[in-house]
Amino acid sequence: MQVIPLSAVASQTLQFVAGGQNCQMSVYTNDGFDYNDPSLSTEQKYIAIDFAYNGIPVTNTQNCLILTRLLKNRQYLGFVGDFMFVDTQGSDEPQYAGLGTRWLLLYLEASDLT
Repeated sequence: MQVIPLSAVASQTLQFVAGGQNCQMSVYTNDGFDYNDPSLSTEQKYIAIDFAYNGIPVTNTQNCLILTRLLKNRQYLGFVGDFMFVDTQGSDEPQYAGLGTRWLLLYLEASDLT
């Protein structure tokens, strides 16, 4: 398991190595309703990611909910591992003001997923 360093800003793009794979991720605040998660309303801002590794796009505008694997069902694209947000102070969904301190983004290695 590896903590991916995030800043408490509304939008950021970072490059890092996870599990020996070159990763690029954009983390940003998004507005609006998500048809896949009716608990997110039009008034509620939420964190989303775009993610690619070794130049291969994996996901775009992926909602980030705590304790939810962000790349689940995308292993066929060849990325080894997954990502998950955790709330160190409770069970709220991530908000940009607490990224990197309250809400941590974890890289989960293949061994963490079994």
